Amino acid sequence: MKFKKYQDQWSQSLQQEFELRQAKGLVDKETILLTVEDPQSHVGSGGATINALLAITEYISACKGYTVINADVLKDAYILILHSGRTYTYSSCRHAFLPLPVKYFESYYDSLVCLVDLTLNIVTRKIATPSPPGIWVASTDMMLSIPEHAVIRWPSTKADVYVVTVPSSENYCKEHGVFKTDQQGYIEDIKYQPDNASLLSCIQPSGDFLIVCGIVYFNKIVAEKLLSFHVKPPLDSCTYIGLDSGQKIKELSLFFDVLLPMATGVTEDDFNSKNSETLTKEIRQILWDELHDFKICPYIIEAGQYNYLATSSTEFLSQIIHCPLKMNASKSLVWNPITHSSLGDTVDIVESSVVINSILQGQVTIGPGSVVTNCYMNGHIQVGKESICSGLKMELNKKTVKFADSIVIQGFNIHLKTLQTSKYVLTIHGILDQLMVPLTNEDTTFCNQKWKIFLQNTGISEQDLCYANEKLSQKTLMDTKLFPVFHPTENISMKEMLWLQGQLKDDTGYLLKRWRESWRLSFQTPATAARTLANIADLLGCMAKGKGGLRSGPAANIAWNKAFNLLEANQISTGVKALAKVRNDWLHRADLLIRASRHYEGAAQILIRHAVMTGKKFVEFQSCMLPDYDHWIKAECPARLDLSGGWSDTPPITYEHGGAVTGVSITVNGKKPIGAKVKRIKNPVIVLVSEVSQLVIQNLLDMEDYTNPYSSGALVKAAFICTETITLSSSMSLKEQLMSKYQGGFEVHTWTNLPQGSGLGTSSILAGAVIAAICTATGKKVDSRSLIHLIIYLEQLLTTGGGWQDQVAGLLGGVTTGMSEAKIPLFIDLKQHPVSSAIIKEFNKLLILIYTGKTRLARNLLQNVVRDWYARKQDILSTVDQLEKLAHFCSDAFQDGNLPLVGQCVDRYWELKKKMAPGCEPAAIRNLMQNLRPHVFGMSLAGAGGGGFFYAIAKDSSLKIQLNEIISKIPDLKGAVIYNATVDTEGMKLIF
Repeated sequence: MKFKKYQDQWSQSLQQEFELRQAKGLVDKETILLTVEDPQSHVGSGGATINALLAITEYISACKGYTVINADVLKDAYILILHSGRTYTYSSCRHAFLPLPVKYFESYYDSLVCLVDLTLNIVTRKIATPSPPGIWVASTDMMLSIPEHAVIRWPSTKADVYVVTVPSSENYCKEHGVFKTDQQGYIEDIKYQPDNASLLSCIQPSGDFLIVCGIVYFNKIVAEKLLSFHVKPPLDSCTYIGLDSGQKIKELSLFFDVLLPMATGVTEDDFNSKNSETLTKEIRQILWDELHDFKICPYIIEAGQYNYLATSSTEFLSQIIHCPLKMNASKSLVWNPITHSSLGDTVDIVESSVVINSILQGQVTIGPGSVVTNCYMNGHIQVGKESICSGLKMELNKKTVKFADSIVIQGFNIHLKTLQTSKYVLTIHGILDQLMVPLTNEDTTFCNQKWKIFLQNTGISEQDLCYANEKLSQKTLMDTKLFPVFHPTENISMKEMLWLQGQLKDDTGYLLKRWRESWRLSFQTPATAARTLANIADLLGCMAKGKGGLRSGPAANIAWNKAFNLLEANQISTGVKALAKVRNDWLHRADLLIRASRHYEGAAQILIRHAVMTGKKFVEFQSCMLPDYDHWIKAECPARLDLSGGWSDTPPITYEHGGAVTGVSITVNGKKPIGAKVKRIKNPVIVLVSEVSQLVIQNLLDMEDYTNPYSSGALVKAAFICTETITLSSSMSLKEQLMSKYQGGFEVHTWTNLPQGSGLGTSSILAGAVIAAICTATGKKVDSRSLIHLIIYLEQLLTTGGGWQDQVAGLLGGVTTGMSEAKIPLFIDLKQHPVSSAIIKEFNKLLILIYTGKTRLARNLLQNVVRDWYARKQDILSTVDQLEKLAHFCSDAFQDGNLPLVGQCVDRYWELKKKMAPGCEPAAIRNLMQNLRPHVFGMSLAGAGGGGFFYAIAKDSSLKIQLNEIISKIPDLKGAVIYNATVDTEGMKLIF
């Protein structure tokens, strides 16, 4: 079970509240309770869901002993994600903890019952009872009622996602979301506040409409797909990993961005053409491609009733006094207007009013139809009829305070960061006031009186309410700073509230003067206020005591930038001190300790990067003629399969131990799948065109984010810098540099026909294609050795790290072995093996390539490997020795044409991979391997493992005919695709 929130203190309070409920037996003792903060505000319900799913999967993976995310832990899990939602006008503890006039019938303890308690009960004890394992998501800003003895049946229609809905009226659906179903019973469309014609198209045969209730079920396959978004930039930008990787947060709606692509009546053009302030065309295309094959079915609760938590004061009064949840008629609950409260003998409360969680003493009078929650009142206090009091702390010995009828008065404790203190703030407004209506609107009221009359009675001017360039026409009651908090010489009191509501006159102008001199807040404010390095990383991880999630993760949070910049500038001593200073603010919570440890590993990676970049000394450029304008220089590249030795090429292993990797270049479905092309253009700009986007760079500032691998066009930007085409530190502008050296700019196109996370070396090989094309287009030539070292340098600029095996096997062609010695500067020796065409032909017949459809979630395998290497774990040291030797053994077997022995090498290589990176073998892949074992010499996942492409060397070419049948019998391989792969003996092809 999981909850999402924004502020740190709020998340701690949530955790405590639910642990208390668990201790009282209201939540099963075996249930894992985990609070998950949104990475930032405005990630949307979809983004918050994906981030929460990521956090719980990390947590369970860590609990089960995995060092990387393993989606298999979701297989039999029942997970409930409760969205605590944004702030709520009538509850300082948000929608979820809105107290209700109800208590438990039989209990050995007294416990305040909040909305979240009833939501939790109705989802877990009723709605989710007949469901299979999966992920449930529920909002807490609604009241869903189901009669105690209602029969609830799981839908008979098979689907991937189920949305809970109840029949509702036409009028109510006009203000909310509504589902449209097709003839097969699937969700055809989702509409929000539809017009009459659109709404009528959603009518059911019964004459009712299916309202969106905010409760969704995802099966394991869809959950795994959503989980994979954290490794698919820019979609990862809605998760904390995206934030810690330097991404700008994107807002994602659960219903209109995540679920809508699954609706049967929504086309690709419909979805991609929808307006969005935060989602780029690229993100929408990814969402469509990944999700549109899934189906949604309505889970209709025929006897249910849905009510969105009221936004107006009058509706709120009605929902509390005549609470629709009473229809639950649960035997365990007793509804009572006076709940969890202590009332003095002289307190007068009319029967139609409600008092919850309050202490009232003295001559307190509560008028009819009013609601009092979380208040302490003592003295002569009169609350009028149909009013709302929340969070008040009032003790009056002699004076009498009388509030007008139909008033909302609330008290908040807010933390004023500037003053490093907390203040108690009162706000007031009328039941009929519309908080979001512009102040200039004729119908605007404050404390139930016309706005103009309010200004006349108080003497407040429009100039008092507008700051700097603000315009009154742009302001509403919600954001107008009406409520005094702090005065430099005097105490703020209840007088200001009585004056604002018109109950206290100010004939001398004293209160107006004091109001003007005070620091004031708006309604919004209470809502928004409220090895050494590697070893330190290990220590921080240990301090988390296994409770903060997985050790591996991103390390680009801006709080650490200063320290990182010092290390980048080689100011090691000062940088380490700066790290320690930041670290002190990240020690008080387990998840922050883990994230701090990741940033210490990020600091260690900076020093590794400096060591790897020494390889640039082996790069040599030779001059050649500039091509003509608009003449394309095209580089086409094969992919690669790593046959043995991978991980030994990984820094720092590659220069501390030495490494060797044997690989083979391959075409996929008869084509070189990776490529780039560059041409000179007369306009002095750089135009970057990919398969999904276009970017025009006009100044050096646009190039500065090249170190963030998830920024748009980062790889190509880094290529322009590492080839010395552009110099960021130059006093010349981008335009001046381009004109002086090249008499114009460049247009660069990049492409790959492989899925993301394929394991076939795509990014490094693409970097090679881009560099080769740019060099040729700028009048330079580079040989293979220079190109290999230049790619290593580029990847260090990109801060992606990684080894050198991809470019060696992918760019040279045929069967190759790359080698490095245990020394700095890092030098990669290259060897193309003479393998006969007959051997290649036979290998092609036996080579099997399958895209598993499993996205590699283990984005941070490299961090685990480096951590274990620095810890000098004996099994890792031994494994690296074996990897290096196996690479040479495999290349010899290939040259000899001994393909069964090559297969044995691949098998052994896979076992060593699993030792280097435990958790890189998903259960579905394990099942696939078991089924293929009798038919192959050897098999492995390509690259680091965890997902992507699987390859095998068959004992007989006839196996290819049986593959579809074998795969179809394996659960969780629904998205698997068989590809044709053959050895590419040519390598990169440069076309002038």
